Amino acid sequence: MKILIIYRHFWPDSPPYASMLRTISTHLATQGHDITIWCEQPCYKSSDMSRDCPSHQDLEGVAVHRISRFPLASKIKLIAMLGKILFPLRILIKAMFAKLSGQKYDLVWTATIPPVVQGFVGRKTSKLFNAKFLYHCQDLYPEIANQMGLLKETGLFYRLIKAVEKRNRREADCLVTLSEDMAQTVLELQKPSGSLEIVNNFNLDDFDTATENTAEHTAADDHNEQPIRIIFAGNLGLFQGLDKIVDAARIIESQCPTIQILFLGEGKALNQLKRSANGLTNIKFQPHLPFAEAKHIIAKSDYGIVSIEPDIYRFAYPSKLLTYFGLGLPVLAIVEQESELAQMIMARSLGYVSKGRTAAEISDMLLLVAKDRNKINIMKSSVANTHQMMLKPDRRLQQWAKIIDGLENMQ
Repeated sequence: MKILIIYRHFWPDSPPYASMLRTISTHLATQGHDITIWCEQPCYKSSDMSRDCPSHQDLEGVAVHRISRFPLASKIKLIAMLGKILFPLRILIKAMFAKLSGQKYDLVWTATIPPVVQGFVGRKTSKLFNAKFLYHCQDLYPEIANQMGLLKETGLFYRLIKAVEKRNRREADCLVTLSEDMAQTVLELQKPSGSLEIVNNFNLDDFDTATENTAEHTAADDHNEQPIRIIFAGNLGLFQGLDKIVDAARIIESQCPTIQILFLGEGKALNQLKRSANGLTNIKFQPHLPFAEAKHIIAKSDYGIVSIEPDIYRFAYPSKLLTYFGLGLPVLAIVEQESELAQMIMARSLGYVSKGRTAAEISDMLLLVAKDRNKINIMKSSVANTHQMMLKPDRRLQQWAKIIDGLENMQ
């Protein structure tokens, strides 16, 4: 099958999906599919912009076509923003010239960033080539923006982009989400004309360094007084309820000094969190690190925190969960107990789920963690078994290969 994948970022650009696309596309190439990637020169962060790649490259059987980034984008934020806005338009123009030159594709594949617009470009490009359309929905926009209070449901702009996205989903020959909860939401909003599939993400290959054993830390147990190390790694956003974790740490500080919480990363909530945590001895902060360095810190922890604002589980899936599991960490989840995520954690003993989002309820969970410290190694074993059985890349790649075979056989 001749497949065109359109996404602005592709390895060695730094977003997780950029590396994920390399793993998926090269695997599909080994299955006999003809894969082409249309992307831009590395541009996600200013540090990525220092890397110039060939404009045309054969990468393990995958044809990668990179369009140029705008000059001075690494130095002038306005130019960088302009490059982000204009990428979909540049791709549509590229598609028109490709059509005129006689290029043909059987399948056009894209994802949901930038929201709505990227799906529109993928849909229009598939029509141009008379190809099938695969829509990989990593998040469900614009509904998630409405849920987070960023867009008003009654606003004209929201209603306009929702209508466009509804059509993107409806005309997909295959729409892929990350969880049962997301799939159910899709069915409630707009069922695709083709198949609806569920394929979660997977731990990323480290293409730049050799594989290392990161499980260096012997977990705390009830026969010693070493701290129980809990980490939140990733973007410190405003809509994750992280302030309640700080409040919970304040509640338990005196009665449970063995609990130590580290926030690893940066984001809009960082300064507010630091102010709230001022004077606390059980909370520390560390700046963002490249994953090759951060993974060692994560792996030395006992638990990883996953915090999701109310109802968000219906529109997205926390990718950091897979990072924690891949590094052997059980999780402390702040999410609705009826969610697929919470049900999996509780059923397989992969950590703890808070009974609610208040500081008191989160502090109760932390106290339970301290009380049950002898269960840490048991939970780590459950995480390792679950990762081996359900979450390893090989299983996900098999799912992707099956989906592509199904599309190839579709009349």
